[in-house]
Amino acid sequence: ANSPGRPLKTICSSQTSMDATPASKEMVVGETRTVQIDPQGEQRLMLSVSGANHISIRITADKPGTPDTSLEVLDGQLRQIAHDDDSGGNLNPYIANLSVRSGATYTIVIKAASKGGTFAISVQKQD
Repeated sequence: ANSPGRPLKTICSSQTSMDATPASKEMVVGETRTVQIDPQGEQRLMLSVSGANHISIRITADKPGTPDTSLEVLDGQLRQIAHDDDSGGNLNPYIANLSVRSGATYTIVIKAASKGGTFAISVQKQD
């Protein structure tokens, strides 16, 4: 009786996580949030753009260099339109003056080099 109960709990737990994921993975211009990343992990956030023609995206690790992340931005067809590794200082990526279309959705991809950790990501209007 114990064995059948365990898989059921796992399945329900996975479904709950998947249902909650989309809302937590969406960002808008003007937002700053804290994100956790695993060693050599990747985080993807969906960015909805409204009322901006140019934006900046800054990542700031809680501890300098931990995590050491890279940043890329993909358009609606998942083509890379921007990439940065260390322009923000202390191994933090920073993309400035990125040209975007209002009403469009972009994918922000953050990758950790080796160590995981916590970082803040900020997307700001630059018009």
